[in-house]
Amino acid sequence: MSKYSPENIQKLIKNVGSASSEALSTQASFYQDSMKRNATCFGDLAKARMTSFQEMAKSKTFTEAFEANAAFEQKVRDDLSALTEENTTAWKDLTSNLQELYTFKEEEAEEEVVAEKPKAKKPAKKVTEKVAEKVVEKAA
Repeated sequence: MSKYSPENIQKLIKNVGSASSEALSTQASFYQDSMKRNATCFGDLAKARMTSFQEMAKSKTFTEAFEANAAFEQKVRDDLSALTEENTTAWKDLTSNLQELYTFKEEEAEEEVVAEKPKAKKPAKKVTEKVAEKVVEKAA
């Protein structure tokens, strides 16, 4: 049967349609999760900034104010590094999922042909049986 039979083309179109549908939901989920991660991170940073401003306002010395600001800057570095790692991991997961969805598998498009199973071979004789046969042959 031809590789481009009507049945195979229908299968291919059906597979492309389902892959596109899955890809759309995968991408939508990625962007929703990305927005949640980013909004949470920047919301936390905004609260931390307000807290650091309050601590700076309450501080009685320049050193205390500087330490409050330094603590906030460290939080920013840590949180943004973690966010970058999470976003990078999510992006890699998205691209690998999309690559899986859109990778054409030729065996899916072709009609499955069931080949005859080869007849089972007789199991190989054990080493001890072979040695015993040789001993018998030599004795005879």
